[in-house]
Amino acid sequence: MLPTLTTPRLSLRPFTVADANALQQLANDPLVTDTTATLPYPYGLHHAESWIAIHDDLYASGRAMPLAVTTREGELLGTMGFAALSWMHQRAALAYWIGSAHWGRGYATEAAGALVAYGFADLKLQRIWAECFTRNPASARVLEKVGMRYEGCLRNEFLKHGVFEDMLRYGLLADEWYAQFDA
Repeated sequence: MLPTLTTPRLSLRPFTVADANALQQLANDPLVTDTTATLPYPYGLHHAESWIAIHDDLYASGRAMPLAVTTREGELLGTMGFAALSWMHQRAALAYWIGSAHWGRGYATEAAGALVAYGFADLKLQRIWAECFTRNPASARVLEKVGMRYEGCLRNEFLKHGVFEDMLRYGLLADEWYAQFDA
């Protein structure tokens, strides 16, 4: 069962079929799809419905943990979750996007902080990592704000719109995360 996490302003919860329309509207934005590795553009309702439909299988298989990021009042803002989960190696990739109308309000940082805490404290992960395009400094700042350290640049790592893109890699270890509470 996928968890529900709450923060002062947000809820991270499993997606439902009722989220499909709002998800499609947020994801069908070239500003959003341009900064993500896998979202297609245009993003149709069938994309949203089929993606939501596989969530239980992704979680049950231990491969991913996608969650809806909403306001406490229920407005869908985007998605955040763990991908590339490896229980054998106790690691996961943090993956997310927030609708462009909600950028600059700290939602991604707040949601990422909650998910990182859940990953280390509840899932007992040893390592959480994330990547972002070099041309997306806002995403890099989110990762730095939740304590991730820059680990390097993966040159020509991803082909997006026919152009090879460099990706920045960030990571955080469990002992580094717990050390912040000892200070």
